[in-house]
Amino acid sequence: MESRVSWHHGLVADWWAEFNTGGPEIDYFGQFVEHAQPALDAGCGAGRLLLPWLRAGYDVDGCDESADMVARCRALAHREGLAPNLWLSALHELDPPRRYRTIVACGVFGLGSTREQDKEALHRFHECLEPGGTLLLDNEMPYAKSRRWPSWTREGRADLPEPWPPPGERTQAADGSERELRVRAISLDPLDQTVVMEIRADKWVIEVNGRRHGSAIGSTHPPSSNTPRITRSAFSRSVPARAGITAP
Repeated sequence: MESRVSWHHGLVADWWAEFNTGGPEIDYFGQFVEHAQPALDAGCGAGRLLLPWLRAGYDVDGCDESADMVARCRALAHREGLAPNLWLSALHELDPPRRYRTIVACGVFGLGSTREQDKEALHRFHECLEPGGTLLLDNEMPYAKSRRWPSWTREGRADLPEPWPPPGERTQAADGSERELRVRAISLDPLDQTVVMEIRADKWVIEVNGRRHGSAIGSTHPPSSNTPRITRSAFSRSVPARAGITAP
């Protein structure tokens, strides 16, 4: 299969682990997990859904294709005395150690994958469910953001890639450094319904008296940056947002 890559590594993984917490999906999908365990958080990232479910005592495993995200999830879990079963796996290569009554794929389906990989992922999900089990997923279409609608026209696509958004307000991390994420669209295919995005993650470290740390006083060291790209594809109009697929 053609391979595409994820951007959830390095500084981007740092951001997701520290700042991408909370959200309505935790309780929304959690109500299904509570009543149908064991469950798998497929594409668990740094544990935004997984950790609250573990705190609640749910029997949940997690996997992700990013080693950096899995490492951060494990570290956050261990900090709370939790020991989740985590492993590295892309959705289209899913081969877990057990079957599940519920599989949740939140914010990951069609992200950084090809159409064929998405089809294979659906087959893998089905194979990993217990009889009567349920797959829960959300599927964001590339045209979900109305501000990019002009880019779906031939004239609009001529203006791609988008310029970088101007620098905004930095967010202070627990280690005292300052972080910022910016995102832009690089290309868009209206027939394939895919959009290629580029993200820029910056980290500033404050230097005071020759030592780098998070002080509000001092000179800012030039930022560390990484700028990966990712493709988001819409699988099919027949797969609605938060679809439930039940195994026979």
